[in-house]
Amino acid sequence: MGNIASIQYLRGVAALLVVYYHSLNFLKDVPRSFYFGYQGVDVFFVISGFIIAHSTVKVQGHSSFRVVFDFWVRRFIRVVPLYWIALGIEWRHELTPSFNMLCDFFFVPRWHDVEVGRVWPKLIPGWTINYEVFFYLCFGLFLTFRRGVWWIFGLFSSCVLVGLIFCQGLQGSPSFVFYTSSVLLEFLYGVLLARLYFAYGSRVVRLKVQWVVLVLVFGVGLLFADLDGPRGVVDGIPALLIVASVLCIRTSGGFSILAKLGDSSYSLYLFHGFFFLAAGRLFAFLGLTGGDVGGAFAAVFRIVFACVGGWLVFVILERPLTSAAKQVSLKLRLMSRDLTSDAGTGGARSYKNDFVASGYSVGDFDYLPGRRVF
Repeated sequence: MGNIASIQYLRGVAALLVVYYHSLNFLKDVPRSFYFGYQGVDVFFVISGFIIAHSTVKVQGHSSFRVVFDFWVRRFIRVVPLYWIALGIEWRHELTPSFNMLCDFFFVPRWHDVEVGRVWPKLIPGWTINYEVFFYLCFGLFLTFRRGVWWIFGLFSSCVLVGLIFCQGLQGSPSFVFYTSSVLLEFLYGVLLARLYFAYGSRVVRLKVQWVVLVLVFGVGLLFADLDGPRGVVDGIPALLIVASVLCIRTSGGFSILAKLGDSSYSLYLFHGFFFLAAGRLFAFLGLTGGDVGGAFAAVFRIVFACVGGWLVFVILERPLTSAAKQVSLKLRLMSRDLTSDAGTGGARSYKNDFVASGYSVGDFDYLPGRRVF
């Protein structure tokens, strides 16, 4: 698997951190020092920026709209169907569509119904999916630009700057709060890392292990230092250091549990809340709740239960669903090719040939668990 194995392991660790953090909601009187793990989301954002930028580096600046559209379709297939299923479960008690429901399904930022001041959908982890979709949309648009990477740097940096300048002025607008958040910088960190890795990757992997470990420990220390400031800085920069150092670690497999966590990280992230509730009902049915030891044990059980459940969702739902969606997408592209073929030129080339001729390699954009992107 090469270097990508280390990124898969990191995805698993990041997902586990988020699950751990959310499990604390079921405990009482938890010391402040135990409240960490939400930073796993920041690591996810940096990884996302890195993967997307690295997998498209050959076509940036000279892409046709056809390739851009294919990028959007592949990202949609990878992210949206499973998210909509999880979101549908969360909205299952609503019989008629509402404005908030439509906002959630179409990635429109809105104030949360319960948590005051939070721009969250009903399915709380979905706020990160809204950012992912926004990043994919912008990145795809700028693929056709000659210096598209710098355009997206300019756009996201400007959004964050506007948010910092007018942070007290337009707080009544959820869209303003959402699209000017400093977490946008974390995608840029990943994009920058991809550019550096593309240029100096062969040198990076030869760095001495002492330096790699030092950067990794420094990044972890900063991440859990609970510093004050914009999240995209105080949590984003440490996340960048962690991802950069992990990229320098060559692995030959052997960490099957972390690999499975990495494979199922998306399913685990979306569905762990449902498994928390199911575990709680199981404990209540068995009469095993109550007490400090019981509460801690219940929290550990919830985490393990969610990890196993996330893996099952990945195997039973996510992987087959993504595969089926890809097959449908391929058939539609082939139909489109046949309808738009030019008889005067002997027929259009196959979509795959167009794709590869544009600079992609087989597997680009298919960053599914276990797939290479290098």
